[in-house]
Amino acid sequence: MKAICLTPNGLRCVPDSATITRRNPWFVPADGTPGEWRVSIYYGAVISRLGMCIRAKFAHRYYNRLVVAAATSNPGADPYVAWMRDGALTVGDVDIDKEQAPTALTLSFMPEQEVKLPSNEDIDSAIEAVSQYVTLKTGDLVLLPLDAEYVLPAPPCDVTAQVCDGDNPCRVLLFKAR
Repeated sequence: MKAICLTPNGLRCVPDSATITRRNPWFVPADGTPGEWRVSIYYGAVISRLGMCIRAKFAHRYYNRLVVAAATSNPGADPYVAWMRDGALTVGDVDIDKEQAPTALTLSFMPEQEVKLPSNEDIDSAIEAVSQYVTLKTGDLVLLPLDAEYVLPAPPCDVTAQVCDGDNPCRVLLFKAR
C-alpha cells in the first residue's frame, strides 16, 4: 500500500513503510528544528481495485471507503526524505463508508476546530489526476489536504479527528506524538 497525497506543490508518494496504523505512536525524530514539528490533516479514498488512467466519472467505482490521515513536517528537516521517513503519515484506524460521507470533521487540538471535507466528486477528480501517473492498487490511499495544520507542542500530545453520526461522535483518527 502506498499513499499519494496531493499537496500545493504537487503529488507526494508515501511508501507503506512510512505509514503508521493501528493507533501506534509517532516518535519525534532527532533531526529538524526543535519545537517546529507540524501535523497536517488529510482526507481521501482507500482504493479497492486495480486501475490506471481512471476518468473522474468512473472513479467512484474504485473506492468504497474513506480515511483521515495526519502527515508530519518540519521546516528544518530534509525536505527530500520527509515523505519517506518512518512515521511520515499516520492513518486513522476507522474507515468511513463513502455512501455516508460526512461534510465536516471535528479536530480536537487547541482549540477544537470543525473542518470542511472534500466532496466525493473532489476525491474522484484527485483519483483521475493521480492515476494518470501511477497505477493504483488495492489498499492504496489517495489523499487531499484539509485546511488544518498545527504546530505540535512538546510531546506527549494527541490530535483526534471525529465525525458525528447524529448525536454519536465517532473518532476516525488518533495521532499520538511521543
